[in-house]
Amino acid sequence: MRTTRTHDGNGTVAFAATRRAVGALAALAMVILLFSAHVDAAPWASHGPTGGHGMAVAIDPTNAATMYAGTNGGGFFKSTDGGASWSAINAGVDPSVYHVGAIALDPATPSRVYAAVSSGVNGGIYRSTNGGASWSLQSLGNLDDVAVSPSSPSTLYAVGNRVYKSTNGGTTWTQILSGSTYSSVAVHPSNPNVVYIGTIFGAVSKSTDGGATWTYAGTGLPSDHVDALVFHPTNPSILYAGVQDYGVYETFDGGMT
Repeated sequence: MRTTRTHDGNGTVAFAATRRAVGALAALAMVILLFSAHVDAAPWASHGPTGGHGMAVAIDPTNAATMYAGTNGGGFFKSTDGGASWSAINAGVDPSVYHVGAIALDPATPSRVYAAVSSGVNGGIYRSTNGGASWSLQSLGNLDDVAVSPSSPSTLYAVGNRVYKSTNGGTTWTQILSGSTYSSVAVHPSNPNVVYIGTIFGAVSKSTDGGATWTYAGTGLPSDHVDALVFHPTNPSILYAGVQDYGVYETFDGGMT
């Protein structure tokens, strides 16, 4: 992988002290470059919500005005007006949840919302089937990321101290890997069996058989938290990795270099 943008080391990123926020900002910057290069630059403006450090955001793919946010210490929020206003949506969420690592939506049924959380009592995947009106917990231990297969939304992967997989829309989960601290996951846009996972040690692994076996795919990455993995929207042989304190890396051959 090669570096495409580096961190300046001067603390100018808003949540530089929070590793998941660094990865999220890196991924967001990459998406902006990919999708909005043709749009005139405009200054950033705060759109909330307030109530905790902003850690995760997801936008309804069928209605861009509907947005979800996860925080450290404030739980979940939802906006239906493009971020102009937000409402807390924490029915069924344990107050001990202190970290929302990621939010993912089912692309076919966006009212299905998944969130990877850490908790002082019981972390795992919070799932909502009604657009965040209520939540239920699948207890898997503290988790950092969750991804829904774009081509097969009933297939999901979640990572934390272990790697888990669901093939029934998050109703049940199976542990498919252990032995490290995993920090990010991405599923191939058109093949639910091709999945990449990143660790806090700078390693990336790839599976082409739905997590049954894994090969190393992190050549060239620094030894630091791989906090975000994102596929190029039209060319899935290109993968981007957001690495804490180092910026965004890209690979053009599926992680071989």
